[in-house]
Amino acid sequence: YFYALKLLLEQNMDVRLDIYGAGNPEGLGLLRQLKYLYLSDFVTFKGHADCIEDTLKQGGIDLVWFQSNDSVPAGYAALEITMSAIPQVFWDFSKMSQKNSIDKIFPSFTSITAFAEFSKEILKSIESRNELGIAQRTFVENHNSIQTHIHLFEELIN
Repeated sequence: YFYALKLLLEQNMDVRLDIYGAGNPEGLGLLRQLKYLYLSDFVTFKGHADCIEDTLKQGGIDLVWFQSNDSVPAGYAALEITMSAIPQVFWDFSKMSQKNSIDKIFPSFTSITAFAEFSKEILKSIESRNELGIAQRTFVENHNSIQTHIHLFEELIN
């Protein structure tokens, strides 16, 4: 993510990166890496967020970068973020330039240049951000909701 941020800043984008999650950025060498990349003023480590929903409601978040596996958002946090309709762009850990049916809903990349370029284009357009965020939320509601899968449990019980 640091290199993608660097690419966006070099294109005169007015962006910053807030990082949430447990861990010690200094102990992991992240602060040193930011210094080498001249990004220290553009990255803030926020620590663990007890409630993702509350964190997102605080505002100021236009786009979330997260990880995916074959275009599928990786982890419950990514699914929870979709419910806010704030769009997410994904760095994919297993897709090696393979396309699949949900790529348009969950744009996933293995190329830093493509990741940064897509992020740049989505950040330029409020309409595009809104459309992507709503599409992601709708997909999760339709495919990851207990409401759409309760019939499977009912069939097992009966």
